[in-house]
Amino acid sequence: MDRYSGLKEFYWAKEKIRKLYRQESRQEATKLLDNIIFNLKSADDAELIRWGNTLKHWGKPSLNHLGNDTTNGFTGGCDTKIKMLKQVSYGLRNLEVYWGKCSWGLYHPQAISTQFDKEPDTLLFHPISPATLPYTIPA
Repeated sequence: MDRYSGLKEFYWAKEKIRKLYRQESRQEATKLLDNIIFNLKSADDAELIRWGNTLKHWGKPSLNHLGNDTTNGFTGGCDTKIKMLKQVSYGLRNLEVYWGKCSWGLYHPQAISTQFDKEPDTLLFHPISPATLPYTIPA
C-alpha cells in the first residue's frame, strides 16, 4: 500500500464493506454503513465521494441482505448473460434466432439433464417465442 498511497482509502472502504456483510445484527451493520458513508463523503477523492453517494442510495437494500441472506446475484448473472448474447448476436436479422439463443443461454444445465424423460408440457422451461411478446417488432 505504501507504493500506491492513492489506493489506501479505497482499500479501507472495501474492507469495511466486507466487514459490513459479516455483522451479526442489522443495527451494528447500520452503524458501520453510516461510518463508511461519512468517511467516503468527507474524502478528498471525487470517486470516493461518488462511492459514498452510491452507498447512501443503496444502503437500505444492501442491509436487507442481513435479514434473509438473499442477493440479486442470479438476476445480475442473467442480465450479464443476456448482454453477452446480445453482443455475440449483433447483426442477426432473424429475431427468433436471438430469442432462441437467450432462451438456451438461460437454460440451467441441471434442468437439461433431469428433464429429458418428462413430457413437453411438464418441463420447467419453455423457450421464449417472439409471438408471446407483448409488443410487435417492426420489420
